[in-house]
Amino acid sequence: MGSANNGRENRGGDGRMKAPDTCTSLNCRILDSDYCRECSHALYFGNGTDETGKAWKWGFNPQFGPTFLTKKGESLVNQPGEKNKAWDVFEKWLSIRKAG
Repeated sequence: MGSANNGRENRGGDGRMKAPDTCTSLNCRILDSDYCRECSHALYFGNGTDETGKAWKWGFNPQFGPTFLTKKGESLVNQPGEKNKAWDVFEKWLSIRKAG
């Protein structure tokens, strides 16, 4: 999926997420609105590499959390456990995404 915000920079310094990459809500027309930042239709996509060099990819929804994905963008059958290094990579991405 392409970015629905068309490359616009969005504010997020209040600790909330910046505008989502995609919003599937029929009620939301303006991705800068407060509604989209936290709604169940907001979808964010990210990726990163852990300290061992393993690449991780995920989709994230503020209400439901992340889903780690395969290289093809499908949900991993077995999601990473609590102590997996994938969570460090995801948490770093999330903190940057919330920063303004």
